[in-house]
Amino acid sequence: MARTGITFSQAGVDARRLKALEDKDYPALKRICVAHVNKLKQAAAAKRKLAAKQKSAEEEAKKQARMLENEEERMCSIRR
Repeated sequence: MARTGITFSQAGVDARRLKALEDKDYPALKRICVAHVNKLKQAAAAKRKLAAKQKSAEEEAKKQARMLENEEERMCSIRR
């Protein structure tokens, strides 16, 4: 498992999925698939949330830089 990069939990999910396929246990397959899709949705939501935080931080940094630049220009114009 270490060579293929599969975790123990993923190996367990794969084993349950294969057993359900062999037994033609379609409700179990559906539960496994729904759980997998929900996990993917959660990961995507976490990525979107992180991207939104980063974008907000970048916008705040740009705003601070503009304010500082404007303040410097104002101070320079006062000195003249």
